[in-house]
Amino acid sequence: MRLRKRFFGLLSTASLLGMLIVPATAATNAYAVGCYAESCSGLDPIQEGCSADAVTIYQLNNVGFWGEGTLQLRFSVRCQAAWAKVFNDGFANNDIASVQNTEGWDTFRSVDYNGGDAYTDMVNDLGSIHSEACITHNNSNNSTCTSWF
Repeated sequence: MRLRKRFFGLLSTASLLGMLIVPATAATNAYAVGCYAESCSGLDPIQEGCSADAVTIYQLNNVGFWGEGTLQLRFSVRCQAAWAKVFNDGFANNDIASVQNTEGWDTFRSVDYNGGDAYTDMVNDLGSIHSEACITHNNSNNSTCTSWF
């Protein structure tokens, strides 16, 4: 796991070095983010610009109340932050999507049965800090979670 984070860190460094070659205006627009690591905790990944370089670290299919939903753990290299994303076909009203890290931070979002995607706010996922995404069913304490990253 540590090697994967180092790879993403090296990828981020290579991307930053690549910025030096392109015109400054393009680099400013392409790599502008509003937070980094701990300062991202509790913030929206889209509003902060962190979703632009996000990758899906883990994806679980056929989860949720009806067994047809998808749960993802998303990660931004530039922001060093993670969040949960669900495609909520198959979830019941008020199922809870959440992300938590090993520092004790967690954020959650209630899922709407009527469709559409939902995502949580972010948590810090820098270095030795790890995160996982979960979906908890509204009528029980049963949760399904990704592996830690």
